[in-house]
Amino acid sequence: MNLVFHIGYHKTGTSWLQQCYFRQHPGIVLLGNPEQPWEDSFLSYLIATPDTDFEPGIAKALLVECVSEAGDSPSERKALLVSAERLSGHPFSGGYDNVRIARRIAGAFVDAKIICVVRNQRDMISSVYKQLVSEGFPGTLEQLVSSRSWKTTSFNLAYFEYDRLISQYHELFGKDRVCLLQYELMRKDLASFLGRLCTFMGVDHVEPNFQQAKSRVNPSLPDASIGMVRRLNYFRRTELYPFPVFNLNRGYRRLRSLAVKLTRGTSLNASRQDGQFLQDLCASYSESNARLASMLGDEFIEY
Repeated sequence: MNLVFHIGYHKTGTSWLQQCYFRQHPGIVLLGNPEQPWEDSFLSYLIATPDTDFEPGIAKALLVECVSEAGDSPSERKALLVSAERLSGHPFSGGYDNVRIARRIAGAFVDAKIICVVRNQRDMISSVYKQLVSEGFPGTLEQLVSSRSWKTTSFNLAYFEYDRLISQYHELFGKDRVCLLQYELMRKDLASFLGRLCTFMGVDHVEPNFQQAKSRVNPSLPDASIGMVRRLNYFRRTELYPFPVFNLNRGYRRLRSLAVKLTRGTSLNASRQDGQFLQDLCASYSESNARLASMLGDEFIEY
């Protein structure tokens, strides 16, 4: 069985790859429900099952069900692909469970291959913050970064020291079974990026549809709209803010659309401040990125 796990990270073109490339590739069988992974029985079991209840045998059985539902029998001529950025943890919770998930994958599927895509921390944290605001987070970027917790999980800058998680996968699967790529290569040379993915998965390289390659999937919230949208989030019940004093419910979408229109073309002073804040913040990743560069060798694109 040619089984591959694409673990993310978040905000590295994962949605585009799933919708516009993996699903269209004749040599790739995209398993499960990558658009709504929380509804997928295999991914839910792999990620959310308590340690005391997790059994590798059950994970294997659920994967077999996924393959059966996809209508393809296991074949070395095709790659059976599980693609979900949640497999690399989640930024809002500081990636607290990313190593646990890695060990579960290794425990149940030791012969699998692993794909991981990373992105320079400045753009990554900015993009993650915009996504969290879109999903209901009401705070500022500095409030997100400075959040601390004792009784629960929280945002953690160490999550973006990518070499830590990659090292774990190297130990569990071996370096030759882990494909590490940079999002910057995807933006710079899509053909080369996809070619490396296909070579690693053992399938023929197929050029993407030109229109699909140009399409934007899961676009970011405009910079000028962040302030107003995050304030609206105080009146919206979400997983990131579950107990608003007043829940706008269905009216939220209309108000958000209006907020984006009203703020279009307005001053970006707040985003400039966030940019300087990020610039200063990301200087702390130099050592981690040096280790990442050693993993990628001559292929490393400087951050």
